Amino acid sequence: MKKTVIFAIFLATFVGTLTAIQFNHWWQNRGDLVSDATLFSRTPMTSNADYAPLSGPADFSVAAKKVMPSVVSVDNFQQQTDMFSGQSQMSRTSTASGVILTSDGVIVTNNHVVQGESQVRVRLQDKRVFTAKVLGTDPRVDLAVLKINANNLTPIELGDSTKIAAGQWVIAVGNPLDFDETVSVGVVSNVSRTLPTENGGLIINAIQTDAAINPGNSGGALTDASGRLIGMNSAIFSPTGSSIGIGFAIPVNRVRKVAFDIIKFGHSKEGFLGIAPNPRWDGLLSNSDARQQFAQATGLSNVPSEGIIVPPGSQGQQFGIIAGFPAYKAGIRPYDVLLKIDGVKLVDHYALLKVLDGKQSGDTVSVTYWSKGSVKTVNCVLAGEQDIQNP
Repeated sequence: MKKTVIFAIFLATFVGTLTAIQFNHWWQNRGDLVSDATLFSRTPMTSNADYAPLSGPADFSVAAKKVMPSVVSVDNFQQQTDMFSGQSQMSRTSTASGVILTSDGVIVTNNHVVQGESQVRVRLQDKRVFTAKVLGTDPRVDLAVLKINANNLTPIELGDSTKIAAGQWVIAVGNPLDFDETVSVGVVSNVSRTLPTENGGLIINAIQTDAAINPGNSGGALTDASGRLIGMNSAIFSPTGSSIGIGFAIPVNRVRKVAFDIIKFGHSKEGFLGIAPNPRWDGLLSNSDARQQFAQATGLSNVPSEGIIVPPGSQGQQFGIIAGFPAYKAGIRPYDVLLKIDGVKLVDHYALLKVLDGKQSGDTVSVTYWSKGSVKTVNCVLAGEQDIQNP
């Protein structure tokens, strides 16, 4: 009897201890269970459905398959003479990328891709090759519009570059280093970079990405994870000339505006003042020695301590003021100093380009400038791309 009682007590103690251990384990993990339940029942602050699946690894194959038929290779050719035979023939000099905008063959690419080339040819995903006509360009924002004689093409779906954010997935599709139909993936690194162009222009709100972009990607597509175009790949920053994860794209809203202006009017409607400041002169007036030398060289006094010096020049030069254009017509001359446009201070040539960004030909701006010791304010009616090409 005593042994039975002792055994019962032992068994009860063992079961109680085991139960306590299990309860303690449940209690310690209770917080995680509650957190998980709360997490999955809570409505997310922002939806990621458009950019990547909510479970499992991100898969961009559907988006890539959607985009690829809309991205083309753009090959440039020049007439060259064979040094041995003396015969002249068209030879490919470079290759880059482009994006199909319309089903009847309108394609957009970078201006620097086609600038100065004798012949431009477009290769489609199905390997067909067409000679392209350049419908128009806007060197200041590095855009060019091409047309090929083809139908039933697959135009890319256009997104909205004002709705993207740093950290968002992006896909770059193009022809880097002559490798057709190359896809690389990364994120948006920044959405507000200022990017100078080869022609002294400026791309405002350029999209920075760490998706691999290399020579040949120029003119290609940068899309969101749903395959909607958010930018055109245009440049990389690299000490080696190859990708180090700092690439830049022109925002699609700017691409759309300039491209469809060219399609409709034959030229960009971006406003042009007729002054191309020399970037090397930025900040000169803030230096007292340089300001004194400027005063001595021009024979002027009371020189302002900030502003943009108007360079001498003509239409054939990279920097200067163009005779017959809005600023010149308004009375602005070489070695005058631009102080403000529409009340915005001009501290360097970037400030001038930014304040004119988005202005259209025909728009009027108020220009305050210093000339021969006095400050004046004039109104300038901006010119358009057609005026620049055909003054």
